[in-house]
Amino acid sequence: NVYNGQTNQLVDNGSALTGHVSTTEPSLIAPKYGSNDQVYYILTNNTDVSSPSMISYSVIDLTIGANGTITDKNVELLSGNAGEALDVLPHAIGKDFWVLAYDGADTIKAFLVDDVSGVETTPVVSSTGLTGEVRRGAINHTYDYQKLALGQNYGGASGSIAVGQFDRATGEVSAVVEIATGDIGYHASFSEDGSKVYFVRGTEGWSGPAYQYDLDTNTETALGGTGMAAAKLAPDGKLYWAGVGKSYLGVVNDPNAAGTAADFVEDGLYLEGCLSGWGVPNQTAAYEEYIPPID
Repeated sequence: NVYNGQTNQLVDNGSALTGHVSTTEPSLIAPKYGSNDQVYYILTNNTDVSSPSMISYSVIDLTIGANGTITDKNVELLSGNAGEALDVLPHAIGKDFWVLAYDGADTIKAFLVDDVSGVETTPVVSSTGLTGEVRRGAINHTYDYQKLALGQNYGGASGSIAVGQFDRATGEVSAVVEIATGDIGYHASFSEDGSKVYFVRGTEGWSGPAYQYDLDTNTETALGGTGMAAAKLAPDGKLYWAGVGKSYLGVVNDPNAAGTAADFVEDGLYLEGCLSGWGVPNQTAAYEEYIPPID
């Protein structure tokens, strides 16, 4: 369901968007260029781990109706093996953006959203060189939007973490390199400078100790913790780590530092009586002119 954040009321036609409660990255929202924050795209992933699953988009216009209206609803972009992943990155020209999704481990599809035509339903297709049916998983990016972290779990203790390059002008993904395999794949997140990748080993990568992979030295380091799930880099440069049913978020205080010098604290941020789940929100980048600079 989609609600107006000012009135807390359901927008017109705003129920039953295609998503799923169990998806790692179930939805992303991004403003339309030139709409003065009145029109938004909502991207949804409805996978329940099994294939086929679907990536869809809807459009909300806040100028129509008392609380806004969904004008285009559940328009299919992809039906196939999307797994649970979804990412949005800015196009190089500054006013368009890309929607990235898997279609099997071997394929990433990039859908362009531009300021004139809206959502292009024919994607740019890139081969990763990986193999498997993606179940749980994630796609995340560096702050400069040039690198991708690809988390893929194929079921049980079979999974992969890989990194690749992203061309923001063409939507192409290239130079994909697998850096870890095993009981992983639920998520993967970069450090601020893009030199480290963080993930979890255990239970498909959503319940186990935290790990760091140093891309400069090809070194994997166990950081510790128990029952950790997904982590994301925050604007303050720290990495925040969710854990199922935990009253604290784990914190990596210096994600750019190598090994244990990154300073992982399992109970790093108290949630004031709340409990965390399996993850934290996606990194929605939208179009570049909309994104504030990162210090």
